[in-house]
Amino acid sequence: MSNSHWFHIRDYALGFIAGCGIHTVDMAQWGHGTSLTGPVEVEGTGVFPGDGLCNCAVAWDVNLKFADGITMNFTDGEKNPLGVRWEGTDGWVFVKERHLGGTFDAWPPELLRRKVEPDEIHLPVSNHHQANFLECVRSRGETVAPIDVAVRSDALCHLSDIAMRTGRRLTWDPAREVFVGDDQANRLLVRPMRSPWRL
Repeated sequence: MSNSHWFHIRDYALGFIAGCGIHTVDMAQWGHGTSLTGPVEVEGTGVFPGDGLCNCAVAWDVNLKFADGITMNFTDGEKNPLGVRWEGTDGWVFVKERHLGGTFDAWPPELLRRKVEPDEIHLPVSNHHQANFLECVRSRGETVAPIDVAVRSDALCHLSDIAMRTGRRLTWDPAREVFVGDDQANRLLVRPMRSPWRL
């Protein structure tokens, strides 16, 4: 078994849906203003290997619906380009994560030339996440990528995986972090611990 195969075995990881997908859903969460919450419904389909040790999705198409009615369509890179596309009444903006090339596109193209006004949202800049982390250890400030935000974004990857595995629309309570009325889906939120380990 190759050293990289562990990444595609559900006992250890979720494969590309979390390993790569976390970057796109994190940006989408930020852009939507839902970084500290989650969807209320999740439904999707996926393609899983038929045999062998690797059992994580190799393709996926998941819809995550939020309380405000917005639906995030989370797909693999074959179905749609890797990145985030925000669609609004005046057009759309597409952003590809920096580690994937850091490109931007928009329609109409003039959106990319629009100046951000002083009273609008300005993002913190971090050109070096490790240095930002160390600076925050010293200053007790908040990192540009806070852990609470990362946990909520990572949850979207897990919810997507569970929705694909159950094959049905699931109702999610983001405050309690449980599936509503679905014991089978809730069992997939945790993994049995091996003796002698326990919490």
